Amino acid sequence: MLRIPGMPFLPGTTFRDLSRTNFPKPQSLMNFQGISMLNDRQPPAMVDVGGMCIDINCPPTATPSLYPPKTGPRLPPWIAYDKKVLGFDAFFKETLHEVYNAPYQVRKVKIMYYLEDGTMQITEPKVDNSGIPQGCLVHRQRIPKPPPCQNEFISILDLNVDTSIQIFDRIYHITNCDLFTRHFLNRSGIAVPDPVDMPVDPTTEMRKRSARKIHNQPPKKHSFAQFLAFDRKVLKFHGYWDDRSIGKC
Repeated sequence: MLRIPGMPFLPGTTFRDLSRTNFPKPQSLMNFQGISMLNDRQPPAMVDVGGMCIDINCPPTATPSLYPPKTGPRLPPWIAYDKKVLGFDAFFKETLHEVYNAPYQVRKVKIMYYLEDGTMQITEPKVDNSGIPQGCLVHRQRIPKPPPCQNEFISILDLNVDTSIQIFDRIYHITNCDLFTRHFLNRSGIAVPDPVDMPVDPTTEMRKRSARKIHNQPPKKHSFAQFLAFDRKVLKFHGYWDDRSIGKC
């Protein structure tokens, strides 16, 4: 539309540009590297803040990859790694002050790392008569690294067998991983050590010793229990009396 300088924007004061040949239509969908996605970004400016000219036809720069060129998955991670989880066996020590002869308690956990979005979840299997709340200790979320790297998140490069990792206020010691996790890390160029034995839990040993003492004690005898057990139960015997010697006298 053309306007007459100095005239208000009213009907009759604007004219159509008949020499115009380009009529672009805004697009909300795009196809980038074979992936259809929604383009909700603002159009790039021709000049940045520093005054440098920007080429709008230049493709966006990609982040570095762990795979060699043309060997990694071509699908996006939320599709290529859908429902693929790395599983690690770990434990942490919890200090106990109220239990005699038990300075700490070893609690076994399962660390799960979801490859599709880099989130983690920590669960603890239930143990009978443990006396502590068990189940999900850390809900699924992206976990930041401890200071001074709190602006970064934990990745698969930070998880491996025979290593320790701090998650929030606890330090977890990884002892083993499943077969899929071992193969995935090896294909990514990460060496996985052999499994490490879990330490002995002092509180569990105390429970086992107390249970053995209870089961090894002889049963206590109650006189009234025998009366109730054999109530209305009579032993009956059949016999005869030989008195033939008395009749001969």
